[in-house]
Amino acid sequence: MHSKPQCPFCAKVELVIKGCYEPPSTSAESSLTVVGTFADILQSEDCNVCQFVIKRLTENPASDAYGDGCTVTFWRWSPPHDYLYSFGPVEGDTNCLTCDLDHDILTLANLELADLNPDWIDLGRIRAWAKQCDTEHAGICHRLTEWTSIPPPSMAPLLLVDVTSRCLVDIPIDRIHETRYVALSYVWGQLLGILETTRENEQELRQKHALTSPSRAVRLPDTVRDAIELVYRLGISYLWVDRLCIVQDDPDRKLLQLEQMGAIYANAYLTLVAFDGDDANHGLRGSCPGVASPRVLGSSPLTFSPQGTPLVVEPEFAPRTGPGEWYRRGWTFQERTLSNRNLVFQQGRVFWECRGAIWTEELAYGPPSQPATRDDERALERGTGASHQRVPRNQKTKPSAYSITFDRWPDLHRYEILVRTYSELLLSFPSDGLRAFTGIINTLSRSFPGGLLYGVPEYFFDYAIIWAPYTPIHRRLVNGKPDPALPSWSWVGWTGGGINLSIAPPMHQRADTTRGIMPWENIEIYPKIDWHKMRMHTGTNQRINNGYHEAAKMKKDKSIPLPEGWSRVSLNQNDSIEEGFYHNDLPGTVFLWPLQVPGHSSNGPKHSFQPYLSFRTSRAFLNVGARLQPAWEEKLWSSAANAVVSVVSTFHLHADNGNWSGVLISNGSEETLTCSCKALECIVVSGGVTWKDANNEQTSLEEWAQVDVIKSLTTYEFYNVLFIEWEQGIAYRKGVGRVWKEAWEQLDTSIVDVVLG
Repeated sequence: MHSKPQCPFCAKVELVIKGCYEPPSTSAESSLTVVGTFADILQSEDCNVCQFVIKRLTENPASDAYGDGCTVTFWRWSPPHDYLYSFGPVEGDTNCLTCDLDHDILTLANLELADLNPDWIDLGRIRAWAKQCDTEHAGICHRLTEWTSIPPPSMAPLLLVDVTSRCLVDIPIDRIHETRYVALSYVWGQLLGILETTRENEQELRQKHALTSPSRAVRLPDTVRDAIELVYRLGISYLWVDRLCIVQDDPDRKLLQLEQMGAIYANAYLTLVAFDGDDANHGLRGSCPGVASPRVLGSSPLTFSPQGTPLVVEPEFAPRTGPGEWYRRGWTFQERTLSNRNLVFQQGRVFWECRGAIWTEELAYGPPSQPATRDDERALERGTGASHQRVPRNQKTKPSAYSITFDRWPDLHRYEILVRTYSELLLSFPSDGLRAFTGIINTLSRSFPGGLLYGVPEYFFDYAIIWAPYTPIHRRLVNGKPDPALPSWSWVGWTGGGINLSIAPPMHQRADTTRGIMPWENIEIYPKIDWHKMRMHTGTNQRINNGYHEAAKMKKDKSIPLPEGWSRVSLNQNDSIEEGFYHNDLPGTVFLWPLQVPGHSSNGPKHSFQPYLSFRTSRAFLNVGARLQPAWEEKLWSSAANAVVSVVSTFHLHADNGNWSGVLISNGSEETLTCSCKALECIVVSGGVTWKDANNEQTSLEEWAQVDVIKSLTTYEFYNVLFIEWEQGIAYRKGVGRVWKEAWEQLDTSIVDVVLG
């Protein structure tokens, strides 16, 4: 795409590209060049480059719109991203200096362009990516240790599609670990008459060429048909696709498969991700000439002068907005996250995504295509063949939303990112709320002492039980009623918005003893009750391993001996001393506390538990007051709503005498809780304390900054409370809040035994 000759806006951009505005420092802002106002560029109607820029700056519904007077700038990034250029506003701390809103930016890349076929992907390039990963990523993407691998599925046998014989075959349990197969991640949609495996036709589909018979082939959705052909052309023998490899009307076998979906994807050689399209008939466009439909590539390179350097739009690997249903679905999230290697079909292009790198076909992010030889025909099947060695100019890594780490220690914040993404995705069947996340839970249970109880880490139970939504949520309903198997106290029992799992500070930092570490966030939670879970079959109680506080004690009390492998370390930070902890087996990392580190990988708890908690605690009744006015009226993009929505509201809580007591975080945005004529029943679940830092600044708890009676306090102590309602002797969570400790102690409280469902 070429600029209009003599376009004044493009001329300014070209000066930056030619290096006339080299940044004198490491900040991008130092090299800003004003292109013009948004209205000025918009009026350049005969310049297709300017119109493309305007379109891309305004197409993201998650960002605020540019105003006519907003200044649009162009800049070149400093090393190590000196190949990147961006259009965007002049920003203050976070927002446009002109209108104080948060606008989108457009980033372009000056990287080597591949010679792409506009209609078809290059299978030679995909083979090269696979070989590069096979050669370079041992211990990262394959040949994994017990801590970095997920045990293969244990159902016997595993049903797969033989892509050569075009039929279903059984893989015996003792051959699963050595069988190379591809898995397909796609969206079913609302298609009718689709071919699926049932008890009635299972034996027929095991016959050779069963899937090529006219009566069955016509019922294969395009995405499944294309996947079978692509896997065949890549030289891999087997494909796993849920519609064919799960007997859909056999409840017992289906449940076993669903519970092990994580293991199925984690043990696949490669997962095909069909990101584009709203249903299974979209196909893997551009994959296989003669079978699949051709693709439509996105934007062409941009040039801002007749002989200018071509720039391309920086590829986006994890878009949260735009057409297509794949990114909004709950099951597909787990599939991409747990797969070691993904081949992603997205927005007309294909890219390779593994735990070691991301390589995309249009830019020089990985090994180039090679002509296929006879020895290559079954290279992927045998895992042989010499890789074309090449160091990528720019190494990308898997997007954090789909990245799971296999640490030996309980990484709460990594788990929070996964929960936050998954919790606002959609499920066709609400009862799958926990099941579609089970693979991730089973994987991370190995490093969390006590495991994950209905998605809540037992080791950090006090923190994780006070989760709160970012955007409006509601209970998962099955046949119009809450599913009793998805408890109200866990985030898995709710849907509609992103979940903030805890207010815990970061548990670790990368650091060395010369540069020091960042100060730890000054907020602590401490136990007030003993949590008990109930065995599934016997109903007997078992105490929850809420063990974080034992590690937290050791930070304050140096007389407590540290667990084996741990040592204290004092690090200089801005003329002050910050203390942390090192573990012998986890070099290069400093920890907030000496966390419990499992000695070996395990398969998680051996017992199953009911969706109930039992405990004894303190109770009081509080009245809801006015809405707490936030520092700014923030709005966020919601994948569930597919729109920008307001964040949830926070309300004041008052005692009967009108005194301020605390705050309640609602489950909605603008709901008016003050309509309720009855007081809310609140129960204490933990204690908390926060204090001002060395600069006399408060933490991010909004009530501390706004409520006169507590804002002057140097230390703010509070109780974390749940707002509950009872039904047939079982309490159910309705919301979460904080009550000032001093205010709670002046209330009319009572002790109550609670079974929380």
